Amino acid sequence: MPAPCASRTRAAALPQEIDPSFLQALHPDLSRLGKTFTLPNKIVVPSLETLAMMKAAALPSRCGEKDLFDLLWITRQDESIAAERLIELGQEIDAGMTAEGLLISLAGADLSEESCGFSIDPAVEKKAVFAEIEAFRKKLIEELITLAEHQPTPALGALVKRIRRMKRG
Repeated sequence: MPAPCASRTRAAALPQEIDPSFLQALHPDLSRLGKTFTLPNKIVVPSLETLAMMKAAALPSRCGEKDLFDLLWITRQDESIAAERLIELGQEIDAGMTAEGLLISLAGADLSEESCGFSIDPAVEKKAVFAEIEAFRKKLIEELITLAEHQPTPALGALVKRIRRMKRG
């Protein structure tokens, strides 16, 4: 059962079309990477995957309550978007994004219940939104730890291990 402040409806399958001017205004590479669709009232919005790409790329530097809340909503709309997919999407904008960097950002983020007053449902209190965000953050951290443990040692890490072995004997 979805949490009280999460959307209970699935996004309708709408046709996606590129609108370079809209995406160019958000980020120079998004006009090449992202997709948008136009609502019946002529408002152009990014696709769910494009939103996930932008929010994932923002996490290492910003990791705010609203970013996590938006990502929580996105992952509820498309359950195939988990930690590993978020990294892949974020790397489309920020090629240096890694599981370790995202883990550091999530673990070190100083989130505040007081900053969680952005639910569109006025009956949903900040406390409920904050609890959802914290649970989502915990889940992401667990997934990222698992990912990081299974990634190959980077070249610098291998060099450090080799130096340590040389020092020991």
